[in-house]
Amino acid sequence: MTNTNINYLLNSSEISLERLNGEVVIISFNSGNYYSCVGSAADILSLVSKEVDRALWKEIICNKYKINDLPVAEIDLFIDECLKENIVVLSNSKLEGTSDLPDDFNRNKWNTPILKIYKDFQDLLLVDPIHDSSLTGWPELKNDNK
Repeated sequence: MTNTNINYLLNSSEISLERLNGEVVIISFNSGNYYSCVGSAADILSLVSKEVDRALWKEIICNKYKINDLPVAEIDLFIDECLKENIVVLSNSKLEGTSDLPDDFNRNKWNTPILKIYKDFQDLLLVDPIHDSSLTGWPELKNDNK
């Protein structure tokens, strides 16, 4: 995060994201993966979803977690993983969003942001229920080998 001219936006055409009680759950429409982010990871994605300019992240995060220095390397690794999974995209524009992070969990201390990736429902999430169903209907999939 040394370059504060680079910002991030949610890749909203390819994902669905929901936050509840300090956890963000994301579903990728293209890969069929789903993701879980808790604590600091959920907060970083909240800042991205609210289009908060990256230059403001330090003040917001340090105030909420009562820390003096922003753990830049940890945040960069998390953002890189989100870029690789197509959850966020780069933006060279200055963003105008302002945010205070939600008070939906206790921020006792900073935790390393982690993107947990789940692939166990890929087959179901990528199924087209109209075209891929058997004659008996959803949720039975047609078997093209018959």
